[in-house]
Amino acid sequence: MLTVQRLAATEEEKRELGRIVHELQLQIHQTEVQAGDSVSELGGLVEEQKELAGRWKRESELLASQFQETTTRLQQQRQRECDALQEEVDTLEKKLADSQAQCIRHGAVHREMQQLLRETDQRAIVSQKQVLALLARQKNLLEERKSLCYQLDQHVLEHKCHESLSS
Repeated sequence: MLTVQRLAATEEEKRELGRIVHELQLQIHQTEVQAGDSVSELGGLVEEQKELAGRWKRESELLASQFQETTTRLQQQRQRECDALQEEVDTLEKKLADSQAQCIRHGAVHREMQQLLRETDQRAIVSQKQVLALLARQKNLLEERKSLCYQLDQHVLEHKCHESLSS
């Protein structure tokens, strides 16, 4: 009996095992189908990612090219502006140097003019003193002449008087 029971149990276990194997085969098949779908879906996603990466690469290359062109253009513009500013600085420095030299020359001319003015003032004072001395001398000479003329007139009169008396 034990063997019959054992056989019955083994038959039942076989059926149960068959059912479990069948269920497992169904699950494996479903898992394989799902895995295939997932692989296909992942393959599509990979292709999309490749396309997106390619588009991003092209856009990045375009942006890098535009960036390089803009950078070059801006550097050239900045260099032109720097050159223009340097030229303006050079011009202003030259004007400043010219103005400083002119100020120095004007200062020297001013000092010379002051010296000439002092010398002219001194000569004018000396000339004024000489003119005053000459005028004083002229006045004295005129007074002396007047006195001599008077004396001469007196002598002429006296002489005429003596002549008239002698005659």
